[in-house]
Amino acid sequence: MAPRRGGINSAGAEFASGTGRFDSDASFAFYADRGFDLVRIPFRWESAQPQLGAPLDPAFLARLQAAVASCTSRRMDCILDVHNYGRYGGEPVGGPAVSTAHLGDLWTRLAEVFRVDPRVELGLMNEPHDMPGGAVGWQAAAQEAVDAVRATGAENHVWVAGEAWSSAASYADTHPTWWVDDPLSRSGPEAHYYFDVANQRKGTYPNSFAVDDAAAVVQGFDSLRHKVEVELGRFVAYCRGQGVRGLVGEIGWPSSEESADHPADSPLWDAVGRTAYTALGAGGLDVAQWAAGEQWGSSYNLSVYTGTPQRRLTSVAEVIEPRR
Repeated sequence: MAPRRGGINSAGAEFASGTGRFDSDASFAFYADRGFDLVRIPFRWESAQPQLGAPLDPAFLARLQAAVASCTSRRMDCILDVHNYGRYGGEPVGGPAVSTAHLGDLWTRLAEVFRVDPRVELGLMNEPHDMPGGAVGWQAAAQEAVDAVRATGAENHVWVAGEAWSSAASYADTHPTWWVDDPLSRSGPEAHYYFDVANQRKGTYPNSFAVDDAAAVVQGFDSLRHKVEVELGRFVAYCRGQGVRGLVGEIGWPSSEESADHPADSPLWDAVGRTAYTALGAGGLDVAQWAAGEQWGSSYNLSVYTGTPQRRLTSVAEVIEPRR
């Protein structure tokens, strides 16, 4: 059973050294040809708005608009993802240097530009963590940003990541009740999910499959596959129980025999990936795989497509492509 929308992350503009280099039009054509109907586009807040409270950088905005047009013109929805972990210049939102009003100001400016396109969705913040005030502090900041978006008249869907790195496994524990008061009821929780258990879900997968499978058993699960079913099932149940649409905006596993530390394990990782996609499909959630992008090299072991023009690297594409 496929997810409600199958997506991919078009990554690269979020790189710390970058100023907003997005994939080319040819790459968005490549994604559309693969059958994706959702593309998440990460970028840095500092690139979009070099000075807090100031206008958006015109050159950056032109590049972002071109990427969005390449996506939506091919009937794919796109998510604008501020990929900053709850920070600007290393300072957390809600602290003395970066106020919650600064985040609201950013989204006011972005919403004023993109409110005319119903295919554009807004991802408030990637993986906020260790925020001032913890989960409650982040909830207040996110609500203020949603209010700012709606004050512009924008009707775009808004995705709200959870505090504590937005883990799908713990979203319901971190935020027991869906808190966003949206007059349009067009917002929902965004979580991320990586299952390198022994590596504390860092998404780098340095260990063999056997090591992570054994670590899941130590935690009380029958297997790694069982752990994935249970944990994603919790997030599915949370979304259903709260009456909201959910998104897994990032999910990934070792995707390249060319780069994997344990290339013989690729079929085992793919099998668990199929389990994850089946669980998300049964729950009617949207999902976007991490990651594609022209700026990745084949040495990155979560890279599904890479290069210019992009090419498919691995068998993981057999799991995630909505249509062949």
